[in-house]
Amino acid sequence: MNAADEAKKEAISANEQNKILTEKLKDVERENKVTRNYLEKFLNILGYNFSGFNMDEEFKESNEDYDNEGDKDEEEIRGNDRKHE
Repeated sequence: MNAADEAKKEAISANEQNKILTEKLKDVERENKVTRNYLEKFLNILGYNFSGFNMDEEFKESNEDYDNEGDKDEEEIRGNDRKHE
């Protein structure tokens, strides 16, 4: 029964952390949107067309690089877990 109680506490803690991280993510998304709008206005004042910068494509490429680094981290974690078994 003790293991079940511990698992329940961990699940509750994980859910609370998930809620906190979800709120932080929403804040970051809002900040990103505001920053992007200001950048667009600034570039328009300078006579540039924001859509011509193709930031979405660069962001996609950046995410792919980041995702690949994350895969390496997960492999390292799994390797460390195996060492401790």
